[in-house]
Amino acid sequence: EEAVVSTQSTGEIRLAMYKLAVLFAVLAAANAAKCKHGCSKLTKCKQTAGGKTVDCKDELNKFALCNMASIDCSGGNACYSLDYTMSADYTMSAASVVLGMDQIMCIPKGTKMTNDLCETVEDALEGGMKDAGYTNFQMKCGSFKKAGAVQLGYSALLVTAMYVLFN
Repeated sequence: EEAVVSTQSTGEIRLAMYKLAVLFAVLAAANAAKCKHGCSKLTKCKQTAGGKTVDCKDELNKFALCNMASIDCSGGNACYSLDYTMSADYTMSAASVVLGMDQIMCIPKGTKMTNDLCETVEDALEGGMKDAGYTNFQMKCGSFKKAGAVQLGYSALLVTAMYVLFN
């Protein structure tokens, strides 16, 4: 009689864990359709002045660069992250800066980085840098990566683990 109770409890636990795994998968899929379009994540910041280079990443990360609401990015669009680095000289104080960024954007699915697209992004950033007093602007584009893929990947892994453990 004790074995029957134990088997029933194990069956209930399996069902509960399966439901939890499905819930995580559904939440991750729903999250993948949302995008923080325009979010900029600073990945690198080095400032050089007077022969001394300092890391300015922590100082700049104090600014809320990703405080916008997520937008719907479904249909023919997907949420991508573009990584790039840029450097420029600051004319007011004989200093230079090197920044690395990840820019989140909702764009058509399958978009590939091209020289034309990189130049379009570069032109937009260069205008703002010039207005702020920077010269000798240089930029190097990385590639587009699907944003949120890690979250979805972990959820898929969780579903697989739950299935293996409880079946």
